[in-house]
Amino acid sequence: MIRKFLRGLIPVIILAILLVLQSSFFKLFTFIPTGPNLLIVVVTGTGFIRGARGGLLIGLAAGLLLDLQYGTNFGLYGLVYMHIGYFSGLMNRIFVKDNLLMLMSMTAVSDIAYNVIIYLFSFLFRQRFSFFNYLFYTMLPEVLLTLLVTLIIYKPLLSLNLRLDASRLRTETKKGEDRFV
Repeated sequence: MIRKFLRGLIPVIILAILLVLQSSFFKLFTFIPTGPNLLIVVVTGTGFIRGARGGLLIGLAAGLLLDLQYGTNFGLYGLVYMHIGYFSGLMNRIFVKDNLLMLMSMTAVSDIAYNVIIYLFSFLFRQRFSFFNYLFYTMLPEVLLTLLVTLIIYKPLLSLNLRLDASRLRTETKKGEDRFV
């Protein structure tokens, strides 16, 4: 019971730490117009590792954390990240988890989709039509920085998820042995 609780709590703690890093530490670099989207990396990576359900749940948690911090339209980030996690989780059955090229392409597509949706709901509805300005000064630098961070974050995320899965399997095996004794 405690292990199951910790298994669900560890990703939320990681999301909170990365949200703090994303919103404070990377803002210190003033020579970069925008910072990497760390939460996209974790949501896409978790969906890729754990499947559609795991990606959906982590995406919802990440989006709600963002909504609590930045949310002018509460629930928007939750819905966007939830869908990103779900769709990247659909790739779980098709591709091998060690396929870094596929993960990076999914992260790039997810980050672009996230930025386009945020542009539509945050800028376009308020009649700010400078899409190319947003594209060149916000979207593309963020996507490139996010891909760079993906190279750094994904391997530790994969090993942590494999460790959590191994502990879950050991616990289930022990419970199964106790039933038949």
